[in-house]
Amino acid sequence: MEILKKIKMYTLLVSLLYVIMGLIMLLNPGFILDAVNYIVGILILLYGVIYIARFLSKNTFNTLSKFSLLAGLLCVTFGIYILLNPTLLSSIIPFAAGMLLLVDGLGKFKDAMAFKKVNYKRWWIGLIVAVIFIGFGIYMILNAFNVSKLIIRIIGAILIVDAISDLWVYFCYKKYPVKVENKKEIEDIKEANIIEVKEK
Repeated sequence: MEILKKIKMYTLLVSLLYVIMGLIMLLNPGFILDAVNYIVGILILLYGVIYIARFLSKNTFNTLSKFSLLAGLLCVTFGIYILLNPTLLSSIIPFAAGMLLLVDGLGKFKDAMAFKKVNYKRWWIGLIVAVIFIGFGIYMILNAFNVSKLIIRIIGAILIVDAISDLWVYFCYKKYPVKVENKKEIEDIKEANIIEVKEK
């Protein structure tokens, strides 16, 4: 039964952590995005410093050492640029997704016009879909950072819902304890809980 108590306590702690993370993501998504950008910027900067230090530690000046110096300088420059522009990384993915939607929407618009020319009765369905894709694409391109915030909020909401469901299960087990007859059942419960945590 000691194993079950540890599993329940672990579930409670993880659920509370999910709630805290979810609330931060919902209430202050900009903080999460800035933190990720700063972490990535610092890592790239350190990577560049390591390359430059490796170059300086060698006495030879060949093609490989030149590459180390160039890679180091580029990483340091890019790392500093990210640190000075914290919204850069968080805007890249929505911007790229917006471009894809825009291009796809224009392709669908072209197809809808082609269907209209051959008198296809439902050509307007393709036109509506194309306009929706183009509209969302333009919106994501022009509001890439806000879209990133929305994605963070959605992830936060999912974490909170998941945590609430786990807490509900935890308190149900506490109120209506399940009797475990043998060690095999305990091991099965432990293994199932580990698999669930890995999937999350």
